[in-house]
Amino acid sequence: MPCDVYSISVVSEGLLRSIDFPLVAEIRRRNYNFFQDQLGSLNTLPLRSLGENVPFCYPYLPEQSIDRKELSDKGLFVPTLWPDAAQRGIDGFEWDKRLSKDVLPLPIDHRYTTEDLQRLSDHLLNVR
Repeated sequence: MPCDVYSISVVSEGLLRSIDFPLVAEIRRRNYNFFQDQLGSLNTLPLRSLGENVPFCYPYLPEQSIDRKELSDKGLFVPTLWPDAAQRGIDGFEWDKRLSKDVLPLPIDHRYTTEDLQRLSDHLLNVR
């Protein structure tokens, strides 16, 4: 028997109402631009200006792979996107496989301070 959804829950509605979306967007853009200023000259992934867009992360693709375990061991969080792409056993798609393995989607959400970003940036600049 199908279950139709008619509206979000009262709790979810209250949580969403409590978020200052313009402020969150401003912080995400600021954090993205921070990484662009710090790491942009080393990023092999060509990026366009944000304009009014609100990014999910700062996609950093260094020339050489960076060991994510080393980042994690230092308390630096960088997620892995599409971890299964390289293990699908499909020929070709080398660019896609490289992205899944090497792109570092640096977190930029509103919970991160400039000090948090600087710590991650400093580490990435010293890994080269």
